[in-house]
Amino acid sequence: MNFKAGDRVSFLDEEGTAEILEIRGQLALLLTEDGFELEYPLNKLVPRPGSLSKALLSKPLNVKDAPVKTTIPAKKQKPVYLEVDLHLHELVEKYSGFTKNDVLNYQINHAKKHFFKARKAGVKKIIFIHGVGDGILKQELRKMLSSFDGITFYDADYTKYGLGATAVEIFKKDND
Repeated sequence: MNFKAGDRVSFLDEEGTAEILEIRGQLALLLTEDGFELEYPLNKLVPRPGSLSKALLSKPLNVKDAPVKTTIPAKKQKPVYLEVDLHLHELVEKYSGFTKNDVLNYQINHAKKHFFKARKAGVKKIIFIHGVGDGILKQELRKMLSSFDGITFYDADYTKYGLGATAVEIFKKDND
């Protein structure tokens, strides 16, 4: 099957639909109906009529709809890692009137919310993209993370994120 960007597809092995954003060799970068971006093998996709992004783009984007990137292996169908961008412009549409403290609290609360959701869902790794800046967000993020059991964190892959991201590996789920 010859897929192209913009094609709507469903999955052979699971429920749901998505739209192809880009073809990368034998993988497709997809936008799911839930607003997630993920890579998926082309041979595990089925073509469907219609455009998903028009429907997604027509609804107003609010904080909980902010896209979160997930990478999914071909066989397990569970996220390998979750990527959460903590840059404020990725989290809210309008932030005029926010103090620096408001911004920092918002970013940390966003990180905490996604950490707990990921851990509960069984995600084993999260990449928090915090940027370099003055290092305050990175410092506060790591302070928050150090209060949790069953995890380890470290600088994320330098070749992909530079010094602007922290990787978190989760060894136990909530209620373990």
